[in-house]
Amino acid sequence: MDLGKRGLLALLSAALMSPAFGHAGEPPAHKDGGPAAAESGSAARQMMIGSMPAKYRALANPVAPTGQAVRRGADLYAALCAVCHGATGLGDGFGGEALGTSPATLVHTMGAPYASDPYLYWSIAEGGVELNTEMPAYADVLEPDEIWQVILYMRADFRCEVC
Repeated sequence: MDLGKRGLLALLSAALMSPAFGHAGEPPAHKDGGPAAAESGSAARQMMIGSMPAKYRALANPVAPTGQAVRRGADLYAALCAVCHGATGLGDGFGGEALGTSPATLVHTMGAPYASDPYLYWSIAEGGVELNTEMPAYADVLEPDEIWQVILYMRADFRCEVC
């Protein structure tokens, strides 16, 4: 599958899972500060980490952090992730505007203690199922090495100067 098809798949996945397109159920953390907005902070993130399946906990990135791997991760990120998370990881992509929950601010996430490689891999592979967010799962879209390349790119490029 080429990046064009992957990008379209990601955009369609995000749109179809959006409450604006009839996604069943209410998302837990609303942009307007609704009833579950308090869950969007560290308590929810702690719950998510605790929910990580055992098969992800001991993962280690087998992809060497070469320039080529980081560039490939950047291409994949641009095609699949930037639509919601934004080009610079600030959660400001145009696709995120229609979602009931704001996309993660990856710049901040990358500096957080919980942002281990296993956590990031799990988050990308399985999506936002555990917190009922609209983050699509990419386990069936990306090869494992491609997920690792995206993680390498995020580690190389998303650095928060004020975190």
